[in-house]
Amino acid sequence: RAWPPRAGKVWWAALGAAVLAQGVWRIQVERTMRSNAIQTHLMDVAASIRSLTEPDELVIVRSEKPRRDALWQRRNNYESPAMFYQARRHGWVLPADGFEVAELERLRARGARLVYNPMPGQTSDAVQRWLAEKGDTLITEASFRVHRLRSEE
Repeated sequence: RAWPPRAGKVWWAALGAAVLAQGVWRIQVERTMRSNAIQTHLMDVAASIRSLTEPDELVIVRSEKPRRDALWQRRNNYESPAMFYQARRHGWVLPADGFEVAELERLRARGARLVYNPMPGQTSDAVQRWLAEKGDTLITEASFRVHRLRSEE
């Protein structure tokens, strides 16, 4: 109903140009998103975890997102399954602001044996001490750390 019933060639050309421009823009957005996903360190870390661990070892993954979205003032969807999917492992995701000793200890008691921390520079001193005391560093990079927790004594 919005299109003129007797649209001339100019209208059709404008519509075609708009559809073409939108298609080119969308393809560019999709290619950028795919490139970002492929070039992330997540794929390499997941492959390393797969090769250095047993399939039944449970993983604690620290999300890069907080528990609550500050802009929208609502719960944030921080539970990305990407690491679990790529590493072919199971476990738990903790929000960036919920990466605390009490939570780590609770999950360790439930069987967690690995901790993936994509933000080591933003880790509290208490958590760093706990990880050093309860585990060993398995993989160290500037932008992430993977720790293997020792079994409970």
